[in-house]
Amino acid sequence: MNRNNTICFFFCVAGLISCKDDSSRHDHSQMDMDAGKTGTADTSLTTVVLSPAQTVISSQPVVKPGFSSTAYSKPVPGYVSVDPGRNEKVAARFGGRIEKLYIRYDFQYVSKGEKIMEIYSPELKTAEEEYLYLLKNSTNSALAAVARNKLINMGLSIDQVLRLETKREITENITIYSPYEGYVKMTPEDQQVGMSGSMSVKSDMSSMSQPGQTAIAPQSSGVIREGGYIIKGQTLFLLNDFKKAWVILSSGGAAFPLHAPVRLSNEQWKDSIISGTIGLVEPVFSKGQKFTSYRVYLDNPGRALLLNSLVTAQVVSDAGEGMELPVSSVLSLGQRKIVWVRTGKTNEGSSVFEARTITTGAENGERIKITGGLTVQDEVALDAGFMTDSQTLINPK
Repeated sequence: MNRNNTICFFFCVAGLISCKDDSSRHDHSQMDMDAGKTGTADTSLTTVVLSPAQTVISSQPVVKPGFSSTAYSKPVPGYVSVDPGRNEKVAARFGGRIEKLYIRYDFQYVSKGEKIMEIYSPELKTAEEEYLYLLKNSTNSALAAVARNKLINMGLSIDQVLRLETKREITENITIYSPYEGYVKMTPEDQQVGMSGSMSVKSDMSSMSQPGQTAIAPQSSGVIREGGYIIKGQTLFLLNDFKKAWVILSSGGAAFPLHAPVRLSNEQWKDSIISGTIGLVEPVFSKGQKFTSYRVYLDNPGRALLLNSLVTAQVVSDAGEGMELPVSSVLSLGQRKIVWVRTGKTNEGSSVFEARTITTGAENGERIKITGGLTVQDEVALDAGFMTDSQTLINPK
């Protein structure tokens, strides 16, 4: 009995050992198959990132820096603007109500001496009555001369004063003539002198200033209109003769140096080209975007340049021999620019690239000048943007 039990126990142990060996051989076989699959997948990769911060292995083609002595010319869009330094303010010299307005729209051209409005003004009417009274009753010519100068200082022309002296009649409305020539720009409310946004316009003349009282401006929408009220010192509008113009250019790419030559063209100018130079370089940050604004100063005696017309500027960089690369080989990281320089090869023939910081100059959309960080022996990746993904943090040397 005991002998039979021993024999049975022996066969059970042998069976268990046999099953364990089969399972072990099956597991090892499965591992070998998985390893074979992984190896096949790895060999199909063309780019392997070893250290995304500095080094990348890739089969991408390379280029060497070339030399060129040609000046780059890059098109930059822009528009024609006025020179604010030539703005002339037309201000009210007395308060009153605008009975008739001859200025109808922004950028209307006005000649010097042209009618701009007719005003009813108790203040001016009182000054005219004082002058006529002194002419009739005063034996002191000095007082009459003072009253006469007061009318001229209030904006009346010599012809209007002579007409008053001749007819001895006071007109209800006085005509105001333009003291300058130019294009009209209605003045925004925040630029008007003495304006108070808390006062409402009354239907009568009680809101106008009287002698000895402090002038209070009526509420304004920012532009003058017929039937509206004005006060002494209020800026009515601006005039600009537009004999000098600005061309404003904007570029988000490489910066152009001050005094760089510029050739301006426009569809309306046909084959005419206007030459100038960059007079101001101004970094601008607007609506979440950073770009550079350039200003070109031009003379415009015949007003051939039209306000707000679009122009295309060819900005010419300084000519000089130097290294250059395709634009695609340079990757911009905001305030820095980098290239991927080949430092070696793998056994499979792929290239090992290392990120390197460089300095650049002018570009023309296809080629870019290299001012530092590379030598003529260096080889760089043709397409720097394809070397890493958008989540990679690059740490160039």
